[in-house]
Amino acid sequence: MNKDLRRAMLGDCWEYDVRSSVVAWKMSFASEYLKNTGLQQEVKKAFCTTLWYLQDKVEFMQQVQDQTFDDGTNVHIDLQRSLIKEAMTALCFGAKLTKHGWRTSDDGWQNPALADIIKNEDERTRFMACTDVRDFVREQNTLDTYINKCVEVQEPTLLKLEILRANKRHSKAKVIAYLYQNAEAQAMAKAYEFLNSKNMGVLAKIHDAFIVRKKLSQTVKHELEELVQFETHNEYWHLGEKQLTRWGDLQTQDEKQRIAQHKAFIANEVNYMRSKPKPQKQ
Repeated sequence: MNKDLRRAMLGDCWEYDVRSSVVAWKMSFASEYLKNTGLQQEVKKAFCTTLWYLQDKVEFMQQVQDQTFDDGTNVHIDLQRSLIKEAMTALCFGAKLTKHGWRTSDDGWQNPALADIIKNEDERTRFMACTDVRDFVREQNTLDTYINKCVEVQEPTLLKLEILRANKRHSKAKVIAYLYQNAEAQAMAKAYEFLNSKNMGVLAKIHDAFIVRKKLSQTVKHELEELVQFETHNEYWHLGEKQLTRWGDLQTQDEKQRIAQHKAFIANEVNYMRSKPKPQKQ
């Protein structure tokens, strides 16, 4: 369900979403990783870029955005933020920092996920060359590899599930996504139990978020966060807070401008693809 339809259905309400949920979940393994591998480093030093992403995401994203798009870009500034957010989310779930596609085992062709998000090659190259992005990916890969190794040792039968396999072996990215989605569901179930104990009805459940009619008091919000952190052993689990206003028949000027800019961008992308020379048949 898109956000505009959600607003029309629910009216005035408040949305609480887990901030950078997959990254926060992975970070719950950071201390364990350092301890079990014998590395004499503090978490804040070993995973400084990931912590920056968690603690000040706006600043992190702005830094990456500034290094990706120059003054000559045809991508509107609001869409720039959306593309950077989408690209970072893809990296969190195993997308590769690679410019070129690759041939699959069934003789097909797979383009990198980033190519479908940041379509301009120069902008995509600058994004991938960004030091903050590369450091973030390196830290994420470290945690992904450690979590995957834990599963290989502790739950080897899990890796036989067909949904976790790619060709003849299991896929690390699929394992991480599977574990995260299960952990996310368990954490949100704890949150719903808490809200129910407070007689607070949930209007909508959105995998890593929920919507309630009235704003939670800071005391209740803090109590909820502490409960889930304790139950999940994850100190990085925090809720973002956003007020949603009733969607009316008349669009605001900002909404009209956003829609017009998006349509213009799509039209420009279509023209760009049509203007590209077609490959010659051999």
